[in-house]
Amino acid sequence: MASAAHAEPWVVAIPSYDRVGTIVSHTLNLVCSAGIPTRRIFVFADPRQCDEYQKALEPRGVNVVPGEEGVCGQRNRIMSFFPVGTRIVEMDDDIKGVVTSTGSVRSDRTAQAVPVPNASLPAIIDHLFAVASREGCVLWGVYPLANQWMLSRTYALGLTKATTQLVGYINPGTEMKLTVPVMEDYERILRFFSQGKLCMRCDYLGLKTANKGRGGCSSAFTEYKVIKDGHLKKHLRHPREHLEALAAEKLKKLFPDLVTSATKPKVVEKMVENMGLVQYHRPGWSLNFRQKIRYICASDVSGAFAEKLGLGPNVEPQKTVVNGSVVDLRVAKQRRARRRAARKAERLAEQMASSDAKDPRKKLQPKEEDGRKKLGKVRVKDPRRHRPRTKIEEGKEEYHLHRKKRRRLRVHTDFAHSFRFDMSALAFIHRNSKDQLMQACREEGLSDQGSRKVLAERLSDHCRRLMGESGDALLGEAVPKLQGISSGMT
Repeated sequence: MASAAHAEPWVVAIPSYDRVGTIVSHTLNLVCSAGIPTRRIFVFADPRQCDEYQKALEPRGVNVVPGEEGVCGQRNRIMSFFPVGTRIVEMDDDIKGVVTSTGSVRSDRTAQAVPVPNASLPAIIDHLFAVASREGCVLWGVYPLANQWMLSRTYALGLTKATTQLVGYINPGTEMKLTVPVMEDYERILRFFSQGKLCMRCDYLGLKTANKGRGGCSSAFTEYKVIKDGHLKKHLRHPREHLEALAAEKLKKLFPDLVTSATKPKVVEKMVENMGLVQYHRPGWSLNFRQKIRYICASDVSGAFAEKLGLGPNVEPQKTVVNGSVVDLRVAKQRRARRRAARKAERLAEQMASSDAKDPRKKLQPKEEDGRKKLGKVRVKDPRRHRPRTKIEEGKEEYHLHRKKRRRLRVHTDFAHSFRFDMSALAFIHRNSKDQLMQACREEGLSDQGSRKVLAERLSDHCRRLMGESGDALLGEAVPKLQGISSGMT
């Protein structure tokens, strides 16, 4: 059976675990409706469930092969089962279909998702193998997201991460053996690249899957761990997240020249039955590679091939790579805004440098044309206005008029331990803002709750309590004078 597969242009290998019903309704439905002969389809079932898969799939003519436990073991089993040099297309068992986008560049908000016809799947696989061979790549994959705004008509070549949901490669055989239980897709491309072999990612194709359904990883990882830290917080770690952390650390040690760092998914708070509120550590670790990627335009997405993708006729090739980077409308918009701001700043600097006026506000006054002023004045703060203005009246102390000057109400204590209140500040109790009154209450140890009027009355009562009986007489003499000052200031 394996030797016969070598004569085929390529074969389809589907690792599966606990998804007999899903594989029939999703991936097998896709490949069979695409017209791929069942003799080229191989399902690698978990050895504990091989009999169940054979009963369900062999009547359909699909080849069922006993696999290994774990996703890493399954991938090693696939590479060792087929002869070296065989073109293998690995697919997940929960793929609903392939999608593309009407947009040619990233962040095109007018782009719409377009489902690729199932009948075009064999032609797409042949095309991707041909492009990979032309560019010297031994592995190709599709974009990890099915978001139409993130897809672009480009190919990424080199050390590029491609999802294993749909991946094609030239079988290296037992020469390559994956070692990490999860994140084995990272390990495979790292091993290929360390051997001087390139990988390719097709950025204009994505997949619709049911990866959160029953079976697969949901059935393989079920033993959650609960840990309490020093602050008595409960941490719930997904079993796959724990394995991903170990795998990321191992890959960093195996490939220190290629892997720069590992990114941990964000910890979120989650309510769990019988546990309450926990800090949930979800799976989703990723590796960051050194920049060893080259982008090229997918100019082949045009004409007859574009029609096979479901984009319709008269699709012209687009320039989607500029200076080695993928065109991103969002990034381009931000760059244009920064350039406009830089040009405006340069013009203002030139105007201020060329003007002989002493007042910097006059340097940016709009020019007059035909007796009319230009609209859109540019206001510049005068750097000379850094001191608060003061006003002095006859027989009275100067006081500030600067609006940002904050007056603070304070109670002082003399050496005889008798309290008195600052009379000059008492005049402003009812004129200060609520924030200033709240601050004064807090400084005196009073409550800062209530309206502005309540706060002012609370401070006044506090002053009278501190000054005692003599304070009432003093207030009676001081208030008329202070009212005069207050009315003068208003």
